[in-house]
Amino acid sequence: MKAIASTSVEDVATALQEASSSALGMCSARGISRTLDMPVSTVRIILRNILQCYPFKITHVQELVPADLPKREAFALQFLARMEGDNT
Repeated sequence: MKAIASTSVEDVATALQEASSSALGMCSARGISRTLDMPVSTVRIILRNILQCYPFKITHVQELVPADLPKREAFALQFLARMEGDNT
């Protein structure tokens, strides 16, 4: 494997930090690659092997609280009834 310049690592780390703190809070190897005019494969190697960043997607979810249980149960039973009705 070809050695990667420390300036490239610093550039990717900076771009990652800036992209993560943007309004969307998302970043991608391809986006960083375009920004820095660097091959995607190099950006991925830097992210994984040097910066220890791995691809995943963070999503917002709603907190489940005990008060939601009756609504969730009613929905599940209604959905099951619809499925059984569709199978006949």
